Parts: sequence; structure tokens; C-alpha cells
Amino acid sequence: MLKQDPVLPVVAIAAGADVMVIAASAGLIIFLAWYFFGPKKSHLAEMRGRVQEAEVTVKGGYS
Repeated sequence: MLKQDPVLPVVAIAAGADVMVIAASAGLIIFLAWYFFGPKKSHLAEMRGRVQEAEVTVKGGYS
């Protein structure tokens, strides 16, 4: 009969955990890149006379 190596299942579990950590890390990096560098809503400033003006609304600020 062949002897089973008791270390082999532990290595397989560790390798699976490593793959999960790498996949989760890559997913988090992709999400953060999309969040900070992805498309944003923007508006052009209006020209009034020879000056550009932009209106800024702060929600939840002091009134």
C-alpha cells in the first residue's frame, strides 16, 4: 500500500487560502482605482462677462 503524505492536504489548503487572499486583494485594488479614477459627474463653469463662475452647493452645511 502507498503511504499518504500528511503534509499534502495542509499545503493544498494553504495554497487555496493564498489564492483567495490574492483574488480579494486584486478586487479591492480594482474597486479603489475605479472609485478614485473612474468617471465623475462634472459641469462646465459659466462665463459671465470675462470671468468664469461656478456655483458650489454644500449639502448638510451650516445655513
